[in-house]
Parts: sequence; C-alpha cells; structure tokens
Amino acid sequence: MLTIQTWGGWGDALREVSLLPCGRIRNAECGKPALERLGQRDQVGCLVQGAQPGGEGSRSGDQPQADPAGADAGDGAHQPIPERSGVMCHGLGQMRNSEWGMSLSFTVRHLPHELAGVRADAGAPSAEAVQDLFSRCPDIQWDGVGAVPQFQKYLTRGLRALIEPFHPGLFDPGFVWRAEDEVPLDTARRNIVIQTHLEGLPAKRWHVENWRAVVNGVRDRNPDACIHVLDPAGAALADEGIVVQDRLTFPQAIRLVEQCSLLISVDSWSKYVAGWKNIPQLVIVPDQTPDYPQLTASTTWRYSFRGLHKNRNLKLLGLVPDGTKHARYTFGPMSDLQPQDVL
Repeated sequence: MLTIQTWGGWGDALREVSLLPCGRIRNAECGKPALERLGQRDQVGCLVQGAQPGGEGSRSGDQPQADPAGADAGDGAHQPIPERSGVMCHGLGQMRNSEWGMSLSFTVRHLPHELAGVRADAGAPSAEAVQDLFSRCPDIQWDGVGAVPQFQKYLTRGLRALIEPFHPGLFDPGFVWRAEDEVPLDTARRNIVIQTHLEGLPAKRWHVENWRAVVNGVRDRNPDACIHVLDPAGAALADEGIVVQDRLTFPQAIRLVEQCSLLISVDSWSKYVAGWKNIPQLVIVPDQTPDYPQLTASTTWRYSFRGLHKNRNLKLLGLVPDGTKHARYTFGPMSDLQPQDVL
C-alpha cells in the first residue's frame, strides 16, 4: 500500500494522484513512426505484461490519449492504433493495458492549509472535501490527515522514478463519477472553459474588465462554441453565449474541464485535468513570488508542471522553460498583463 500526500491545494492533490497509475492504464494513441522504431513487436521495454488486446483492462468507453513523448518532429502524421488494442506506446517502449500485473492501490493523506502553511485565500480545500473527491476512485483509500511516514515517501518516490521514464505524462486517476457530478453541456457545440481568478491569491487576480475583454474576444473568435467561465466569483462576466459556472462542486468542475475542447487558466488545478485528457490548453503563469517567495520560475516549472513538461497540447504565457528544471518568468503579477497578450 503506497501513500500519496497532498499539501493543501486542489492542484497538488490532483497532480499527486495523476503522476502514479491508479487502476487501469488507458489506451493511447501512438504515432506510426514510433511503432516502426519499435519493430511493432508485442513487448518492447515492457514494465509489466498484462491483458491481451481487447481483453481485461481495455474498455470501449476509454478515450484515446495522445502520446506525450511522441515521435520526432517531421515523422509525419500520427496514425492511431486500433481502439481497444490494449497497447500504449511512448516512444521508449510499449506497456500492455493492464493493472500492472498487481493490485496497485493508494492511500491519500492530506495536510490542510492550517498544517501546510498555505494561505487561506489560496482556496485550500478541507480534509472532508478531499476525502469526498477521492471516494470516487476505487483505487484510492482515505488515510486521514497528517504527515506521511518517511519510508512510505521513499516507496512512492521510487515507484514514480521507475514509471516516469516510460510514461513522461499524467495518468487518468480513473474517477467513477456519480450522477450528481455531471454538468449539462450542449454536445453539439464546442465547449471552451476559461478559468478566471477574480478572487484568491493577489498575484493571480486580474481586473474584471480585463477578463471581460478576454472572454468576449474568445467568444467572438469562436462563434460556434459555448464559453464557460469557471469561477465562484464570475457572475459579473455573464453575457450572451457565455455561461458562468459559479456554483459547481469540485467533482462537477473536474467533469466540466474533462469535456471541454479548450482550456484557458491561470496556473491552477485544471491544467492537470486537461493534461491527463490531452486537451489543448493555454496556461497563464504570473510571477507568484510576492505571495510565495519560494515559487521561483524554475521551481514552478519543475514541480507545478511535473507530468506536463512534454505535453504537446500545453501552451504557456508568462513562463519560458529551459529543459525540465529551469525556467524564467516573462512578466510579474497578473496586473502586468494586457488582454491582447492573451488573445
């Protein structure tokens, strides 16, 4: 039994569970050139042997996930492998769609902001809210509140170090959603989610008129889409063709992001949801050192974007990475940004 520790915020909680394979590994879309490099053999670089194509662990309802490692630039168009093939390819090897040949379950231990020293205005959830969310994942059990024993930290880190070279992305945690978690959407239209920050951390706040210019600009450029503003304080942005989602539960907010075709956010938890669903996203990353001096650009890129470093559908505004460990900010807090910079 491996223990995952969350440090106060929703983003931290989602990152930690999606960096490790909770339950079945999803089918993946793989570029043909990568398959050719592997010789199209059944098992190359396998971590664990598992279900045969179309067998246990391959579900017809699973959506193909883009290959985060991918083929080299210039390899040509990607050809998806057949649905329910049960194979994942990440350029370094194939892994059979399985439960990793063993029962992998995790416990979650939570440190709410009172213990972790996170500012209250950062929106840190209560332990009860975290427990409620992860009750929807059959491979995660609640372990309460408190620090994780050192030996459990070493075990979890060791497993992660083993997996990451073969899966340099995020796993879908495999939430089993309830009826009350669903958000009514017009499936005949594209759904674009803009997660604004009208309240919360000062470095992430942006004046309502700036957000109105961005939201209206996105709507005008996408007349066929429904624009969803995800913000508990977003009522002021309501307009024709714009739906303000200000009363969602957190599971409902995740479901909304999972089903969108484009996400625009300010360095929030939603980037992990878009990451494990391979949804195109623009993440605005302001300089947060006025609130958290330890969040330098390199620290933010190394830890906050862990699992997203090689995501082809991720675009950044305000953060310029240099490899996987170093980065620099290109502007200060959100107040330094203009709507046209986003549009």
